[in-house]
Amino acid sequence: QFKTITFDNGSEFAKVSELENDDLSIYFCHAYASWERGSNENFNKLLREFIPKGKSLHHFTSDYISEAAGKINKRIRSILGLVSAQEAYQTELSLME
Repeated sequence: QFKTITFDNGSEFAKVSELENDDLSIYFCHAYASWERGSNENFNKLLREFIPKGKSLHHFTSDYISEAAGKINKRIRSILGLVSAQEAYQTELSLME
């Protein structure tokens, strides 16, 4: 479903390069280069409405996190032509069939 994925250099992504294959390229951002991961930074901004910066995810249930992600993915986005990320993703999936 994805051709490329770009990750932070955090230790939580240490083994992610093992996912790389002929159909998927893995990239890592440079430290302190937020402009290299604009989508990630934008999602983090949206997530802060539900989970304050610096607060551990351990303080939230998986149901709460799933609900927050669902609400974010259902928001209309101008960058996607005024459709939600969920709608854009479903459209892409249907084009792959």
